[in-house]
Amino acid sequence: MITQNSPFYPEFRKLMSEAAAQTPVYDIGTSGRFAKEMSSVKDLFNPETYKAACGPTTDETIRAACDFAADAEDLSMIGSDTAGAVISLEVLEHVKRPERVVREVFRVLKSGGVCVLSTPFMAGYHGKSDHDSYEDYFRFTHAGLQFLFRDAGFSSVEVFPVNGPLACRLEMLKLGWLANFVGRFEKPRLGKLTTRHFVKAKK
Repeated sequence: MITQNSPFYPEFRKLMSEAAAQTPVYDIGTSGRFAKEMSSVKDLFNPETYKAACGPTTDETIRAACDFAADAEDLSMIGSDTAGAVISLEVLEHVKRPERVVREVFRVLKSGGVCVLSTPFMAGYHGKSDHDSYEDYFRFTHAGLQFLFRDAGFSSVEVFPVNGPLACRLEMLKLGWLANFVGRFEKPRLGKLTTRHFVKAKK
């Protein structure tokens, strides 16, 4: 999770500012309006043009906290070429057909629209096994993410690693405070160990 103490936070805020500038904004696969790390960038968005879509769920608390429910692989409730931006944080690893998600995002975006997406790389299994279960299927390299988005038709694709190898190892050891400290001096690089990637893709 990206917090205000994270070295990546300024980049995260910049990415969200770019998404917020394109309307309407759809936050796909969230657990509520401006949930989790989105709460720290809420000030960037017009609440009237921001729409939160939870995944298919029977959890009435989550459904009530969102504007509507949507299957990320089938965004048929959103018209083609109508979205200014799509945000999807920590969702792609949970879907069975990630290429369908990326193609659906491409379909709903207006020309020039932007997608901001994050997904883990070096992270433990985090599926959920209760009555509203979902699996954790995939991990993506930067090259795999570039391929998925370019293959779907996006005109530009940028991938950002969140942290470097040492900070990544520390975060995996649950030493987040030390990872944040090290991260202030260690520059993340594509193709190296990192906990997650962010994607900014433009239609």
